[in-house]
Amino acid sequence: ISLTEKREQTILVPDILSGVRAESERTSLVRPDLFDPQGKLFLSFYDEIDKDKSDINVKGLHAITYGERCKKDEQGMEVMLGNTCEKESDPHTLIVTFNKDSFSANEAFTLAINRAYSRDGFRINTEPVNVDLRIYPAFSLYRTVPEGGVNAPLDVFYACTNVPLKNPGEKGIAAYVTASDYSV
Repeated sequence: ISLTEKREQTILVPDILSGVRAESERTSLVRPDLFDPQGKLFLSFYDEIDKDKSDINVKGLHAITYGERCKKDEQGMEVMLGNTCEKESDPHTLIVTFNKDSFSANEAFTLAINRAYSRDGFRINTEPVNVDLRIYPAFSLYRTVPEGGVNAPLDVFYACTNVPLKNPGEKGIAAYVTASDYSV
């Protein structure tokens, strides 16, 4: 039997990252495109990563460490210590921290995963994987409502800004805003 037909196959390889997220102790309103350089960037991988063998470059890099996860016993149950679980390194997650003084407001930069190696020593990416990041911009107030109105009621106040603002919660706006010669 002679087969003369051409046979083609396509193999789809998923991204090596299962997720990218940002955290900051200063605000919960962070993400990779609105990043706080004093915070942390979490890179979650499908495979267990050897951080020391991998090549990750980014401006202002301070450190790359493993994340943490709950330790499990032989039966797959979480090992508890009081109300929390016992922690162990999570080689699926890398935590990237930065030197905050290396950045300016609204600066865009890229984290490049040039070579990522699994704990088994296999290189899991053939091409660099880039993660685009942007530092949050300098605060700008675009508009307020009520808008400069004379004798306008101030039981409701809206501020339109270029960055998200944290809800003042039960403390109220007086905990965050001051005005000379006025009671807030």
